[in-house]
Amino acid sequence: SSSPPPPPTSLLQTMTIVKEFRVCVPCTVQEYERGFRYTVADMCKLEAQEGNGAGVEVLENRPAHHPEWGHGQLTRSDFHVLNRVPPWIRSLLPSSDCVIREECYNCYPRIHTVVTCPLFSNFKLTVQSLHIDDDRGEQPNVHRLKPELLSHREVEHVDIAAPATERVHTSSVVNINSFVSETTGRGPLSAGWMHVQQEGEGGPEKKMPVMCVYKLVTVEFPYFPLQSPVESLLCSKQRALIQGANSHLFTSIDAWINLTLEEVEAYERTAFHSLSPSRSLPS
Repeated sequence: SSSPPPPPTSLLQTMTIVKEFRVCVPCTVQEYERGFRYTVADMCKLEAQEGNGAGVEVLENRPAHHPEWGHGQLTRSDFHVLNRVPPWIRSLLPSSDCVIREECYNCYPRIHTVVTCPLFSNFKLTVQSLHIDDDRGEQPNVHRLKPELLSHREVEHVDIAAPATERVHTSSVVNINSFVSETTGRGPLSAGWMHVQQEGEGGPEKKMPVMCVYKLVTVEFPYFPLQSPVESLLCSKQRALIQGANSHLFTSIDAWINLTLEEVEAYERTAFHSLSPSRSLPS
């Protein structure tokens, strides 16, 4: 079969979706750095425990220098996701395995993630995350998009306390609407909690800190006729992951809130090395 055509030169010709997800979390930006890294490691462990050929293979995890944002942590991972994709996509794949490759620069409070797939050389999903204290997701253009992209962007607010439209299989099973942190006293959260806090109403919610993660997601999948359904699927999965991971982060706060960053890094190493021999961090 012939190779797919090269992608168009204009970014907007290849992208049908430019979406900015905004998710508020009841912690500070400083706390969130530890909570985020703990949560990612925790969810990787849960993924590995499920087996069935799914899992993450951490290829590299080291300090690195980003040309724009300076010192940070670079992680390269392969995600084996064949059992996570819908049957109609699975039937089109020429391989018994489907590997999604992720390269993540964590230059906190900025995180830049690029996701690719060897089976589709022109596919790319990019996530640019910016974390801001005392923010409820109301800034119009934190990523400083140029007018062309800004006019194409869609904004979606993700409420971690609202009912999930799709549950992430590795996210917390704790009910966020009844969870109260024993360590911090934060919670429980109900839908719209960040606005209740803004108005100074409602029990313990008004005492909680609030920050916002602005996640700019761009998708390039220039393969007609799959482009539109696949891009829509990827965005819905990204939204579910954002809600599930941040809900998990909050409901596990008692496990990580008193850890130092060094202790979180030690937990990451333990989590990555606990993966199966074929899905683990190189020694």
